[in-house]
Amino acid sequence: MVQFRASAGERVWQVGGLASRLLVAFILMLMTALAWAMFTPTRAYAADDQIDSFVINYDMQPSGVLKVKETITWRFGSDSGRHGIQRDLVTREPDPDSDQDFVYGITNINVTSPDPNVATDYSSKTTESQGGREAELNIRIGDPNRTISTPTATYVLSYDVTARCAPLTGTTSSSGTVPDLATR
Repeated sequence: MVQFRASAGERVWQVGGLASRLLVAFILMLMTALAWAMFTPTRAYAADDQIDSFVINYDMQPSGVLKVKETITWRFGSDSGRHGIQRDLVTREPDPDSDQDFVYGITNINVTSPDPNVATDYSSKTTESQGGREAELNIRIGDPNRTISTPTATYVLSYDVTARCAPLTGTTSSSGTVPDLATR
């Protein structure tokens, strides 16, 4: 049996039976869902933004440098007020099998667009977490003084990746040196 009491001086309202208890449980779940919807923080992007296309080309060089070219077509929501996009690239992460970290160097960043009037200016900063054991390079693409005026924008982001990671046992890299893990 479920009892409700509004205050100490008021009459107790009792609910008995399976159907009544299910109704009370349903009402409590509905109230929880409404509270969740009302108090959940808004996302950093517009709800109707979407990625129409995301193509990544990888080209491993004999030197061990990985050349990456990402082509992203982003559909901005109506009246998004957005200035561009942000791309986050992992530059450091813990090796789950040891106390060492995988480290990825990101260099030679270049941003272009086949679309006219799409700003390809960019800025970058590194964000660390877990006491420096995890890091991301945050690349913000677009003009901070101008909003996107078209429904879609295509960005071509190119960069090089070098890595320090654990070698396979008994192997050497094509350059004759084997990169290792960064110790922490």
